[in-house]
Amino acid sequence: MSNQEQTVIIVDSGRQFVKAICGQTLRLIPSVVAPAREFRMDLNLSDPKYHWVAIDGQEYFVGALALEQSKDAAQERDPDKTNRNNHILVVTACASFLHRSDEQVTLLTNCPARDWRRQKDHIRQAFLGRYTVTKKAGPDRETVDFTIGDVKVLPEGAMAYFGYVYDDENMVQLHPEFLKANVLVLECGDQTINYISMMRGVYRDDDCGSLDLGLYNAHADVQKWLESQGVEITQSELSRVIIGQEAIYRGKNIIDYRSALRDAYAGLVTKILNQLQSRLKFGNYQHLLLAGGGAGPLRDELQRRLGDLLDIHCPEDAQWLNAYGAKVMYELNRKKG
Repeated sequence: MSNQEQTVIIVDSGRQFVKAICGQTLRLIPSVVAPAREFRMDLNLSDPKYHWVAIDGQEYFVGALALEQSKDAAQERDPDKTNRNNHILVVTACASFLHRSDEQVTLLTNCPARDWRRQKDHIRQAFLGRYTVTKKAGPDRETVDFTIGDVKVLPEGAMAYFGYVYDDENMVQLHPEFLKANVLVLECGDQTINYISMMRGVYRDDDCGSLDLGLYNAHADVQKWLESQGVEITQSELSRVIIGQEAIYRGKNIIDYRSALRDAYAGLVTKILNQLQSRLKFGNYQHLLLAGGGAGPLRDELQRRLGDLLDIHCPEDAQWLNAYGAKVMYELNRKKG
């Protein structure tokens, strides 16, 4: 089968969520996997958010179903993108888009900027191959056979840059000013901050990398503060509460954690800037693009600290920019031949 007939699937796997795109369809799947077991309550297994799959004879609850149904649900935190849980997440995301047998898939997926040159070939080899996946939940319960015949591993942050500059559907330049300027991209994740230098549209490898910082650090500070207030809560539970803007109770009393959260985000920004200042000169850039799931939470403090020096860009769909950009980079490379 020729490349033109292959199904292109984009999977940006993060430690909080998997963002997947095929054609016009987008899927957001919590990055959680658990062994399949008996349900603790009646469920509508036709719900599109539920993923229950059999891969290589092993059954797994993935995403929302794992969160709701298993005490053994494991959130994805391993930095190695070829680890077993991430493999299950990526294969599940691919299978969710497929309905025919013998489909040929080109997979576009992500890797932290720091590890990209070292790990890209290893990641590519790990995902190549033939898969048989039985979907036992969702609107289409079926078995699909597919082959991932090509894998493009792309650096996080650079993907986000192209996802912001171009419309991924018609490849029109939405922000042509970026191609004539120096842009620093901060791709803010749960445990990693990727920093990318794009100089007039060109990736400068020497000024790119990753910091071992992320929302996880700020949430850990909030967790400690809550413990001092008599509230016991896990990191994963706290993350879900913060994302859902839910209340936290001690008994019948609401604990207002908003000030502690703002202070934690401000502290995280201080750590990020302190580390970056030893690696980069902010005065060399005109724009700062914020991407990833941590872009929104860190935006105000970064605006306060850097807004007089750089134009700060933080789109509403910041967590999707890597996925959008993967498609753009793939299409630009195809046009180059």
